[in-house]
Amino acid sequence: MGWLKGLVIFMGVLIVLGTGVLIYTLATRGAKMAAGATPASSSGATPLTGGFGRAVLDIGSGCEIATSHADSGRLILRVDGPGACRKILVLDPATGAVTGQLDIAPVK
Repeated sequence: MGWLKGLVIFMGVLIVLGTGVLIYTLATRGAKMAAGATPASSSGATPLTGGFGRAVLDIGSGCEIATSHADSGRLILRVDGPGACRKILVLDPATGAVTGQLDIAPVK
């Protein structure tokens, strides 16, 4: 019966030590996050400080934006419609400028 009492005490000590390690880890990670960089600057992207005003994106007559996706400091638009409308545009959200275009040609 004495061995059971010793085992219970040992497991209680393990629970207390484990809880202490957990609290210490959470506290140090929280302090690092509070003193660290914002998520935008940690990925290498420049944080936005203001808008670019007004920009006009000419996608052509009869064309429409099918999907949009923001990723890694870029705005990616898939333009759909008849003929030359099918393309993918990559924009810089900080300036509104088109930084890349991929024209989608039909398979012949």
